[in-house]
Amino acid sequence: MGAISVNDAPAKNVWVYAFSETLNCGNGAYSDENGSYTITGLTINGDTDPYTTGYIVSVHNIFNDDLSQNPVFTYQAYDNVSNKNDATLVHTGSTKINFNLKTQCSLSGTVKDIYGIGIPDVDITVKSESTGYKTSGKTDRYGKYTIVGLTPLKDFIVAAFPMNYPSQYYKEQLIKGNATHVDMTKGDVSDINFICDKGFIVQGIIYIDTVENIAPPGLWVNIWSDSTASGGEVPTDIYGKYQITGLDPHTNDYVISMIIKGYLPAFYNENGDSG
Repeated sequence: MGAISVNDAPAKNVWVYAFSETLNCGNGAYSDENGSYTITGLTINGDTDPYTTGYIVSVHNIFNDDLSQNPVFTYQAYDNVSNKNDATLVHTGSTKINFNLKTQCSLSGTVKDIYGIGIPDVDITVKSESTGYKTSGKTDRYGKYTIVGLTPLKDFIVAAFPMNYPSQYYKEQLIKGNATHVDMTKGDVSDINFICDKGFIVQGIIYIDTVENIAPPGLWVNIWSDSTASGGEVPTDIYGKYQITGLDPHTNDYVISMIIKGYLPAFYNENGDSG
């Protein structure tokens, strides 16, 4: 028996489960309005040998579609651990098997180039596939980032959007559909790292009307492959130059285009013509 609190306040209707791997039995109970719980119906074991026949007591989140009705908290096993292999085994008759659960956790990592140098001011986004919840942060001058206040869900997609490098999804993917979900149901997660490589590049200069008239900065150049559903947009710089990075060397259907107000859409051809 014991008590459950969430962020230091008593929590009701939280499912607590006790299981002995040696005895292969277990049972559970919900906490009451005071946060108290008592688990009955367990095979009795003594306090003389709890390390072999003892119970792992843990709190499991029960997810529903409306997260506002019940708080979402991290998995926890007694005594305040997120991995059941680290749990303190409990014998029957034990009291004060208490839990103080977390409803928010943090995610951290680094963004570096292929030489191991941190990249500052990189936008990092974190989004849950199931709920649509989204938040963001930035790397510091050393390429490190920490995002706090995250609901402990199991399906976060984390992405980095560095300037002058292709966008990247964890873990080392250029396409969102190939991203690895980050599971935060057991608490804070670290080492969600990104290594940025410019990879294969397409670059050039944009002219307006004649080759003597270089395009102004801030005009967007688009590149896209229908076969891989990948590409992106980059702006011209003060010299009319653009550089598109991170391209797939095996893709042969990239189309480079520009749409400027007052001009017909322009598409790149290898012979230098556009139309």
